[in-house]
Amino acid sequence: MRLGFSAIGLCLSVTLFATSAVAAGKDQKNPARADVLQKLIDCRSIPSDAERLACYETQTAKIDDAEAKRDLVIIDRDQATKARKDGFGLPARPLIVGTPPALGEGVSDVTAKIRSAKLLDSKRWLFVLEDGARWYQAELKTLRDPKPGQSVRIRKASLGGFLANIDGQPATRVRRIDQPAVN
Repeated sequence: MRLGFSAIGLCLSVTLFATSAVAAGKDQKNPARADVLQKLIDCRSIPSDAERLACYETQTAKIDDAEAKRDLVIIDRDQATKARKDGFGLPARPLIVGTPPALGEGVSDVTAKIRSAKLLDSKRWLFVLEDGARWYQAELKTLRDPKPGQSVRIRKASLGGFLANIDGQPATRVRRIDQPAVN
């Protein structure tokens, strides 16, 4: 297949535009570090061993103090992943204010065991998963009684909804709730 000069030019233009857009957006995806952390990192550039050590001592004490006051929160990737999974189904809340991804974002489904289930009205169930997440059946649909220990898979559905398959049953619409369960 042969491309004409105009098609090659178009491909190059699109590639260059996409590359510059990615480079421009890079700063937006990686916001500046917390001031107290940046000051610690800056200690590395001090040439004198004694001054560098003094800088490290001062800045680590400030970080420790800020963390104790909850002015600074430090988490690793595993903790962030767990927080996203724990927040699955809740309204979007930034994990760290002003930075993506939001709590629960990036998780498309969860599989868990039911800890407890209660029939709230004629056909709607409230079930609590082993991790404490509470889910309410959002549609009137008959289910075989969910029981502790049964497996449930909850996944994102269209238009921001969620579907649950409890112990292999057909899917039912569910909604995550934040309030205490009725036991």
